[in-house]
Amino acid sequence: MKLTHLTQDAYETRPWKNGKGLTTEIYRSSTGADQGDFDIRISLAPITEDGPFSPFPGADRRITLIEGAGLDLDFGDHVLHLNPFEPQGFDTGLAPTGRPLGGPVRVINIMARRDAWRFVDCRVVSELDETLVDNQLGVFFTASGNWTDEDTLALEAHHTLLVEGPGLMRLSGTADHKGIFAVLEKQQA
Repeated sequence: MKLTHLTQDAYETRPWKNGKGLTTEIYRSSTGADQGDFDIRISLAPITEDGPFSPFPGADRRITLIEGAGLDLDFGDHVLHLNPFEPQGFDTGLAPTGRPLGGPVRVINIMARRDAWRFVDCRVVSELDETLVDNQLGVFFTASGNWTDEDTLALEAHHTLLVEGPGLMRLSGTADHKGIFAVLEKQQA
């Protein structure tokens, strides 16, 4: 099992692909120089006003509201409502209009190019005890609190842990802690 611990000082602030805001890029497995060239991309973004999401054709997104009252994603023919800490998924090539409810919000995005990876799971956790198999990648984002494993690993709020399977992920946290956990599986060629 290979662990990659990413801290906030390693994250990069970049303009949104559509130029309408800024995002904190946590991780991107790059397939090219363009922001849209990735296999996996993890980002943390504030949404302060109504506006279009950047399109990333060919990628699936799991989005979780981690700060704020709510967010509506308007796809034209339907609206997807996001409540805090309830991950939702959509085809990110559709580029909905985001409408924050009751003031600014912040979201964590995990995107994967569907011909390279598929989402197996994405959920909010307060403890983590998960077995990954070959060809799986675990993505763990600490939305709040401090987290530790059984050995020496210590994660603070807004840290990210990437775990390449096979292996066991076991983490616990301090009071009032929440984490976003996703499992992606590599697509076979």
